[in-house]
Amino acid sequence: MSAEAVEPVANSYVQLKDGRLDRRGRVGLWEYATRSPAIELALKGLLDKPELAIILEGKSALRQRIILWGRGPASTNESDGETLSDGSPDPDAELTFQERKQKARDGVGAEPQIEVFFRIADHEDLGIFKFQTGSWSMAQDLARDNAENELAHYVDASRSGKVKANLKLEAVEFAAKSSPRAGQLVSYTQPVLEIKGAA
Repeated sequence: MSAEAVEPVANSYVQLKDGRLDRRGRVGLWEYATRSPAIELALKGLLDKPELAIILEGKSALRQRIILWGRGPASTNESDGETLSDGSPDPDAELTFQERKQKARDGVGAEPQIEVFFRIADHEDLGIFKFQTGSWSMAQDLARDNAENELAHYVDASRSGKVKANLKLEAVEFAAKSSPRAGQLVSYTQPVLEIKGAA
């Protein structure tokens, strides 16, 4: 799956990097897009649970950035959280995740874009997939866990440059304590990447 896809739960989807995406569907919590009927059939059997055992290949398998989108398809500014793509300091670098999230909600702040390129463990012959999300909770978890450095450590420790991981969609449910939704049950699905070790 590749390039674009239908908007799924938590703005997350899985794609096979195989060109045109004329076959789209949903299995459980996962949305997918591909061009291959054979891959689509395989995905229907593999995506029937909220957790996938995956293989990450190399340090660039996890890509994170924060993007402020302008009008149209072009971004007006990209950041790694500290430095803008033009090399200047990110003016929001000192903000907390909650403050950044609020600015994004207000339409004046950047949003996370996370991409995970992987193969499905025990089905590596299906090709390379891309999971993409704009999840704030995943961005916060990856930063807290220092995931990029953890991935780099395991890539360096692996003879093949491959790393075992789990990619999952977790259901979250709680009663809102404040805001206009106070007292209401809030539920959503959040993506989680767990890096397990060298493959």
